[in-house]
Amino acid sequence: MTAPEKVLRLGCLVRFNNESTPYRGIFVCDANEQKPEYIFTASCRSKRTLGDTIKHVLLEVELLNPKLEGLPELVTKKWINGLYFTSGEKRRNVLFPWPEALKF
Repeated sequence: MTAPEKVLRLGCLVRFNNESTPYRGIFVCDANEQKPEYIFTASCRSKRTLGDTIKHVLLEVELLNPKLEGLPELVTKKWINGLYFTSGEKRRNVLFPWPEALKF
């Protein structure tokens, strides 16, 4: 069994007002996927005084209701590898709905 082919893709911030943004990330994606992919990125600085360790998470997500007002709703699809560069961008809030399997 062979591993699926991977490609590098450039990524930019999503703006719902059609404002263009420069590329800020490089992500490793499956080569057979041609549709637009959304990557959720988050980071948190270490609270330790020694060093400046930053924790990162990169998730491929599905964007629900992209034209809806309010917080963007994201559904996690899988972990993803890549790099991103914030360059002073403000953090944005998003909503991850509770998974159906965990609802009572």
